[in-house]
Amino acid sequence: MDANWLTVRGNCFIEFTVDDSHRYGIFLKLFDALKLDLQKHSHLEFGVDTENQLAIELKIPKSWAEVQPSQVYNTMDDWLTVFDPSDLAFMGLPTHEDSSVQLSKWTHVPPNVTSLQEQNTDRIYSWLTDIADAVKNGDSTVPMHERMAELGKEMTTNPTMKEYQQELDNELDANPSWKRLKEFADIVDSFEEITFELETCQLIAPDHARLEFFSSGFPYGGRYVLDHLLIFYGFGNIIADNC
Repeated sequence: MDANWLTVRGNCFIEFTVDDSHRYGIFLKLFDALKLDLQKHSHLEFGVDTENQLAIELKIPKSWAEVQPSQVYNTMDDWLTVFDPSDLAFMGLPTHEDSSVQLSKWTHVPPNVTSLQEQNTDRIYSWLTDIADAVKNGDSTVPMHERMAELGKEMTTNPTMKEYQQELDNELDANPSWKRLKEFADIVDSFEEITFELETCQLIAPDHARLEFFSSGFPYGGRYVLDHLLIFYGFGNIIADNC
């Protein structure tokens, strides 16, 4: 890179309290895995022209070999391999084997529930088509919000859905480790919403860590995922943040 250019990295950060070094070490395992996984999809660098004071985006291609992690994380089971059995126990999660069984169970929704979900998906697509047609004809008054509220009410009051949801809630309440697994699975599902790159996470004091991530700018897609992840690990005490 030309001498007139400075590389700007980690333009966003979160500083948080660390009250357990062992738990922090387990968090770093996931941080490193997620950092590499995000790098598979894109790699951006920004430069600043020090002579003209202009920020310019540089897209620096990297070979797959440079950014490919040793493990590919496509499923929840894959992400759990980041942790040792002792890590899972420390975090209150089931074993790898029990987690796999439970995740498979959650994936296989009863046919009557699947049928309802498919019907509702068809209705949503139909509504979206109505809106597109209405907008094309100059009508922007189609009550999409009202329709979605109506659908949400139907889903929560439908006897089949209520029974299914109640069974899930009872199961999670009776098994704390499964509840933790469900919380973690929801966070993993949200990884796909992240549109920034993770940079570093390191202690800057015995009980104080700084996590840096690199974003091309607002709205920092998926920023909330980091908050949820920190809370999951018990590091919800945010000291300072930017972005």
